[in-house]
Amino acid sequence: MSEGHGEDVRFEVLGPLRAWRARDTLTLGSGRQRVALAVLLLHANRPVSRDRLIDELWGGRVPAYAVNLLQKHMSSLRAGLEPGRRGRAPSGTLAWTEAGYVLRVPSGGLDLEVFEQEVRRAREARCAGDLRLASHAFHEALRLWRGPVCDGLGSPFVDMMRDQLDERRVGAIEDCMEVDLALAGPGTPLDTAVGSQADLVAELRWLVAHHPLRERLHGLLMLALYRSGRQGEALAAFHDARRRLREELGVEPGALLQGLHQRILAADPDLMTLSAPPSQPEVLPIVSPPRPAPAPHHPPDETRKPSAGRRRATARSTAANGTATSGSGTGGAEAGAAGRGRRVARPWLTPAQLPHDVPRFVGREAELERLDALLADGHDHSGAVVLTGMAGVGKTALALHWAHRIRDRFPDGQLYVNLRGFGPTVTAMEAAEAIQGFLEAFAIKPDQVPAGLHARAALLRSLLAGRRMLIVLDNALDAEQVRPLLPGAPGCLAVVTSRDRLTGLVAVEGAHAFVVDLLPKEAARLLLTRRSSAGRAATGPGEAALDEIVAYCGRLPLALSIAAARVATGPCLPFAALAAELRGARARLDPFDGGEQATDVRAVFSWSYRRLTPPAARLFRLLGLHPGPDFTPAAAASLAGLPPPDARPLVAELARTSMLSERVPGRFACHGLLRAYACELSDAHDSRDERRTTLHRLLDHYLHSAHQAGRILRPGRGTDDLPADLRPALPLVTPESPADRGAARTWFTAEHLVLLAAARRAAEAGFVTHAGQLARTVASFLDPRGIWRVQVDPASP
Repeated sequence: MSEGHGEDVRFEVLGPLRAWRARDTLTLGSGRQRVALAVLLLHANRPVSRDRLIDELWGGRVPAYAVNLLQKHMSSLRAGLEPGRRGRAPSGTLAWTEAGYVLRVPSGGLDLEVFEQEVRRAREARCAGDLRLASHAFHEALRLWRGPVCDGLGSPFVDMMRDQLDERRVGAIEDCMEVDLALAGPGTPLDTAVGSQADLVAELRWLVAHHPLRERLHGLLMLALYRSGRQGEALAAFHDARRRLREELGVEPGALLQGLHQRILAADPDLMTLSAPPSQPEVLPIVSPPRPAPAPHHPPDETRKPSAGRRRATARSTAANGTATSGSGTGGAEAGAAGRGRRVARPWLTPAQLPHDVPRFVGREAELERLDALLADGHDHSGAVVLTGMAGVGKTALALHWAHRIRDRFPDGQLYVNLRGFGPTVTAMEAAEAIQGFLEAFAIKPDQVPAGLHARAALLRSLLAGRRMLIVLDNALDAEQVRPLLPGAPGCLAVVTSRDRLTGLVAVEGAHAFVVDLLPKEAARLLLTRRSSAGRAATGPGEAALDEIVAYCGRLPLALSIAAARVATGPCLPFAALAAELRGARARLDPFDGGEQATDVRAVFSWSYRRLTPPAARLFRLLGLHPGPDFTPAAAASLAGLPPPDARPLVAELARTSMLSERVPGRFACHGLLRAYACELSDAHDSRDERRTTLHRLLDHYLHSAHQAGRILRPGRGTDDLPADLRPALPLVTPESPADRGAARTWFTAEHLVLLAAARRAAEAGFVTHAGQLARTVASFLDPRGIWRVQVDPASP
């Protein structure tokens, strides 16, 4: 409630978006503003960060000044929702907190919340055997639906959640029909509030026509026909269901529907007295209700007029017509609770496919804390988490460690697949093949698996619906490979690892993205000691050797693990000896070969290189000649001899596939071991003349760029500190030209370490003139600031 500004505001999202304060309809503004309100309502009473709200409003099409637009929408919404609020008085309805925007909705003030409460109350009553109360609550819930959720509004988030909330609504309809069938059956007195068997048959025929692949509805129609004395029609309904499943999905009906068919064929008299509580679980799939939660109970009016049955059936049909378009924060509680309820009859095994946890796992405390925070609210755990990072950084280890840590929250099992996006095989696993493996985990026979990808994906989503399962999709190639494997209903969590950033999953599917970085120095030291079985704290020379090994490994977990394994399996190879070997290695990657492809850093890097387009692969090779520590796309363009507009997409491709890291916006770095791999590739694929010309272009780029920046910074002091004999740059070199003194100073500040490294590389490669001119040019910037004494660590990542 807004403090001091009238009565509580009420919202309706189960249809066109509407809001009231008292009896006054509130004006909600423009279309995008209404979408913003819809997203906030679907996270009601929970903070939504500014970045997440922007993603959920615009997805991959974020407009310029999105933050300003969002603030404008929030300001307009506050004005519309609290017309009586004075000036800058704090908002009691739409507030900004440290965690983001919070739309405060009072209890009962959102129809979606009321729907979920009534469904929960109905399922509790059904479990307790009170079918009349269950029927009443189901109908009260379904009567709230007026049409598609937030009808007429759309955003990537809204579109993504559409199927999930629609599944929840249709599930409630199925539960309602099942209870009404028990109340209207020959084993119980006719209930005029529910309707006769004939009424239910008519409704079920309509529902089956609109949801032809839902086996539970087919089973309810068969049962209603049989209990109406129409055994032949019940058997015909089974054959119709079987035909549709074969044509659409290429599968046979499930065990439950086939079992019901056999019992009707045998004229089983027990079917005539079926009740809704799970006394006959083999007949129909009945989901046990969620854990009891305090909820007010309002018994139905027993003096209801006979026409009430048709009114309630109309409410059910209205809900069946609606197509939900969004999920919600408030909806997460019911979805999670439904998932926690175990199916009474489960014809499948419980998959437990997680590989073993990483032994002696170290570090990643911050990452694990952030991942745990996704599940800390205790509500909806559905969706996807994406872990990205360079080869060998430990994405799979982190994903599996966290999966084992949270698996108890997903009692219906865990699925795992290595999608082979980056590996020794040339081709990645097809999504259809991965789905087939998951279907086999559910004991689906090979001849029942559909042929097409879309049909397989639909069957997988159907199997996952209503369950709480953890799905680990390891080593994904791209978003297109992952999408068909994602669950469509709440209750399941997918954890995806990839060297690709999978931006599409974040933008469209709303996945939570986490970049897995290099280990901190202390965690890297701990990994070495634990994995090497040394188990002792290194002191003195041993401590120095540890630090040296960590530096040469670049804090990369794969390299550290290989080094530790070599110490553990070689009793005569102490840390000091390994450090000396790394120091004297002819090729930097040679010591990091564990004897098989998965433990050979060079091979693991090659799997990423192989996925690059030819132009990006060439640029990566040539970047091995860059002295470091980082560079801009403009420098990469001169190095590769490309126009800057042509070089930028290639740099972006390398960053997207984690071959480069963007530590500072617009500045890219290559890990030390990856740089060594790039040098090896260039030696093997590029001629000596081409490599020398490439280095010449790079040195020209920095020399001419520094010359231009220096002239701008010191216009009144002549050119004494600048090269008088500056030669023209090679063709295809595009020096950077700062626009003014501020830009020139910024350029020197960002590039001075690179200029020092370039001067040293020029001297080493025999470009004596470049070395002297670079040193003289950069000195004009460094000397006045007292920062000349700088060293560049050649082993830094």
